[in-house]
Amino acid sequence: MLKKLVQENGLEDKIYVLSRATSLEEIGNDIYQPMKRVLLIHNISFDRHYATRITTKEFEEADYIFYMDSNNLYYLRRMFGDSPKFHLISEYDDGFEVEDPWYTGRFELVFSLIKRYVETIYKKVANE
Repeated sequence: MLKKLVQENGLEDKIYVLSRATSLEEIGNDIYQPMKRVLLIHNISFDRHYATRITTKEFEEADYIFYMDSNNLYYLRRMFGDSPKFHLISEYDDGFEVEDPWYTGRFELVFSLIKRYVETIYKKVANE
């Protein structure tokens, strides 16, 4: 969703967006089918996605690394130590963690939260 906002506003040469895993469980897997359905309903296009773990080079080159929950932060800190680059996805909004819909089945709710948080992130990052 952030990538879509960046493209719609012609900022691809200034803002580079990646989605990466923090753990090894889903490496190589595609987007979970129920989430794909929600993305399609909301006209969010996507290519075949192979989950890939964040690399040291990507960490070093990133200005911001947004994570969804404390589990993600735990893995990020294990890999890279503590860093001012780490930001909860909702940091500029309500500060709540995003639940994993794989466990709750609430894919539409998670989509709407991420959409809201991404719009807030975009406004902050685009103004820098």
